Amino acid sequence: MNSEAELAVFTCKVCGRAFTEGRRLGGHVRQAHPPPKLEPQGNTRDAEKMDGVTASKVLEMWKDGAEPFEILTSLKLHPRFVKEVLKEYDELLNEWKRFKEA
Repeated sequence: MNSEAELAVFTCKVCGRAFTEGRRLGGHVRQAHPPPKLEPQGNTRDAEKMDGVTASKVLEMWKDGAEPFEILTSLKLHPRFVKEVLKEYDELLNEWKRFKEA
């Protein structure tokens, strides 16, 4: 069997603790040093909240002929928010058409 000196040493870059197996180092890092939870750009609940000012900007860009990807990148929005705004707009237009026909 290999002596301890021959075993590979895996060292934690955060705290310096050494492990003889890479799996153990991975488990240590996941449990002892989890990555910080990042605040996403924009609110992830934008699709649920439907911010009126932002929704109006989305619709304005859409009416001016902007593609959805262009809207996402220029306004830095979550794709679900843009999808929901455009979906609600489409549903509203359909309701207005039915109302006018009746």
